[in-house]
This record gives sequence, structure tokens and C-alpha cells, in this order.
Amino acid sequence: MAVLVGKSTKRQPGKGAQQGPAPRILRIGIVLGGNIIEERLVRKRETVTIGQSAANTFAVPIEGLPKTLPIFELVDGRYHLHFQDNMDGRISAGGAVRTISQLKQDGATKRGTDWVYPLDDKARGKISVGAMTLLFQFVTPPPLQPRPRLPASVRGTLADRIEPRLAIILSLSILTHFSVGLWAYTQDKVIERPAERIARTYSVDQYVEPPPPEPIVAEPEEGDTTEAGGSDVVEPKTPTKVRTPKENTGGGETTPNEGGSNDGSPDEAAVAEAIQNTAVVSVLTGLGGPNGAFSKMSGTDQGASLDKSIAHAKGKATATNGTGTERQRGQNTGKIGTDKGTKVGGPTGTDGGGGGGPKQEEKIVSKLKLGRADDLSLSDLDPNAVAKRIRGKYLSGIKRCHQRALKIDPRAQGKVTIRFTVGPTGRVTRATVKGFSATVDACIKGQASKWRFSAPKDEGKPTSADFSIPLLLKPGA
Repeated sequence: MAVLVGKSTKRQPGKGAQQGPAPRILRIGIVLGGNIIEERLVRKRETVTIGQSAANTFAVPIEGLPKTLPIFELVDGRYHLHFQDNMDGRISAGGAVRTISQLKQDGATKRGTDWVYPLDDKARGKISVGAMTLLFQFVTPPPLQPRPRLPASVRGTLADRIEPRLAIILSLSILTHFSVGLWAYTQDKVIERPAERIARTYSVDQYVEPPPPEPIVAEPEEGDTTEAGGSDVVEPKTPTKVRTPKENTGGGETTPNEGGSNDGSPDEAAVAEAIQNTAVVSVLTGLGGPNGAFSKMSGTDQGASLDKSIAHAKGKATATNGTGTERQRGQNTGKIGTDKGTKVGGPTGTDGGGGGGPKQEEKIVSKLKLGRADDLSLSDLDPNAVAKRIRGKYLSGIKRCHQRALKIDPRAQGKVTIRFTVGPTGRVTRATVKGFSATVDACIKGQASKWRFSAPKDEGKPTSADFSIPLLLKPGA
């Protein structure tokens, strides 16, 4: 046994010499207020920093430390100690112990605000800053402890870690949820809204062009022959107008309706004849005969206007006096018969003549000024096209609403704001009118609910569009 032990002791140095000695590592401890708050072995050879920032290797928030300081800087595989003027301590290196003040005089190099001193693998010491003291030394790295593991008999297998009852419940729950989801997916039905169905009906891709009409071939009548080399198709004859006889209400003979329409209604000549045969017209025309009361008016233009008739009647005999003797009226005179006769009284007309009539009422019309339409949504329906359609087709209905108010108040005027929604089919589905009176607003709202426009779309899909348009209503002559 002794010989074996001796052989074993001799082989170990040879084996270690072949592999080489392990590099020594830094062992650093932080003392704060007389207590060690942190101790660490820096196994990886890299620069060690200290400071108030949390990004440092050692974060110590005390006064006097900078934000970051490379306390042990690794340069070409060798550590260099960095210290500043406000630091104190002692360093043991090269078999001698020297203070920080002695290192500043011999061995340390000034670099900016820091002092740099190279260290060997046997150096140790302490650095003090305020209430903090940093202790360091180079040590041989201890072997890494293996991760503790339980024996295989205690660990068991994956199946041993699963609770059977919980596994069964979880499997049944997953199977039930999957079955319900699959059944709901197969029973799901696509419900099409009425607006979408109407929009799909009017879309271009759903339009089916009707088949072309078949040509009408007329059957040839008996006795008709076709020319040699001609076509066998006989063109249909143009139907002739059938004149229906006009009924004679007086019990006389019936006369054909000459010049009447195809449906048997009387023409203009028949209507004029019926008017002439009425009792009132017969009496009036009888008085206008050669010896009638209105015989003197036969020379006038019956179809002329009132101004022309008065100008034509000046200077002619137009009336008789009480004795039956005709009296002549001079031009520009207002008396009948002699110069001392009485004036003819009567209502004064609009022209200042003798035969007056009711005074015509001045008609007040509505004047509208349509503003610019504002698009309140995102669609391809052009607001200018909307305003143009309202101005060209629907403005007359708004005028009627305003004219009703002008009959009550001729000075009624104001501004109206119309806001409406155009549905997917182009029909106005909702409208609000504000700004005038409750009666006029309700009338314009009823007109706006009947408006129709082009179907709005958003990226090719039917949608709704909101618009707002101002309107100025005022009376005009």
C-alpha cells in the first residue's frame, strides 16, 4: 500500500505539469459600515467595475464613488488597479506592503483623474472610499460543485409525476370542448341582412343579360304571293286607326269621330262644338248678331288683350242713352253723350279703364341658395355629385315647403342644415333638418327621406355614407 501511495504521489505532479497550473482568480469583498455586504469570486478574467450605476459589476450607491470606475482593468491578460485621489488603502505586491500615497510616488501612473498600478497574481489589499472598504486577493479557483440531484430511485419517471384522476378529467374536458366547437362550426349559418341582399341584387356582377328577343314572323294571308326569289317572311302591316262614332246626346244621327284619338275620346273640334251648343253660349252669341246688343263689338279683335281692346274701342259708338238714341264718344273723353252728361261709374281696373276686375296679388316666390355638401364618412360617393343631384332634381320640393311658410309670413327666411345618410342601395335611410321652423323643417325632412343617389361603396363593398349640406331660404319677387 505504501508503494502504491508513493507512485500515486509522483504521478500527480507530472500530470499537473503537463496540463499547467490553473490561473488565479480575483476574490473581492465589499465591506459597508463594518459588515460584509457582498463577496464574490470572479472566475471569468474580465474588467471589474464599481460605482453608483446598477450596470457595474459591484453597484455601491455611496458618496465619493463615480458613476462607474474600472477598479480592476484587464490589459493583455494582466490586471491593473485603478484608484483616485479621494481613495485610501494598502497594497501588498512583490513581497512589499505600500500605501496608496507611496504608490502615487513610485509605481503608479497618472491617467486623467485615475491612477493605474499593475498587479501580479499574488497581490492583495484594500481600498477605502468613505464608509466603504473593498478587499481583494488572487486565489486559486476552487473546483465547481456539481449540481445536486436526487437519486434515480427517488426521481422516478414522467408517468409517476402525473396524477391519474387529474389526467382523466383533463382528457374528458378537452374532448368535450373540441366536440362542442366542431358541432357549432358545422351548424353555423350565414345570415344575410336585408340591406346586403338588396345591394347584392343591384351589383354589376349579379346582373344577367336577358336573351335577345326572337324575330316576329307574320303568317302570310290567303291570296298573298311572294315574288320570285324574294323572302318568305311577310312583314306585319301597320295597324290603322279605328275611329269610333261620337254619341249624339240630342237624339240625332251619330257622326264619326273625325280626327279623334284611338281610345274614342273626342278631339278639340268636337269639344268646341259641344261648348257652342250650350245654353249660355247660345244666349251670348245671339246678342252679338246683326241687331244684337253686342253687334257693335263685332269689329273688334276678340282674341286681343285688354289693352288692345280698349285702344281699338276709342272713338267708336259703344253705348246708348236712356231714350235709345246713340251717343258718340270722343277720343280721350270720359263722358257719354253730351258734354253735360253724367260720368259712367264703376270699379276701377288695373289699367284705369271703365271695366275693372279683381286686383292681382303680387306672388312671392322662394329663392334658395345651396351650399357645398360635406362628406362625413369614407365612401366613393362624390359630395359634388350629391349636391348637383339635389340642385337639379330635389330643389323644387324644398321650394314648396318654403312657399307654404311665405303664405303666412312673406318675410320668412333663414338658414337650414340638412344632414342625411345614404344607405347601401342609394336610398336615404335617415335625415335630420334644423335651422328654420318646426313646420318647414318637418316638410324638408319628408322631402329628403324620398331622395335617391348612387349606391356608396368602400373598397368595392356596399356601405353607408353621411352628408351635411347648408341651405339658405329667403323670399324673392
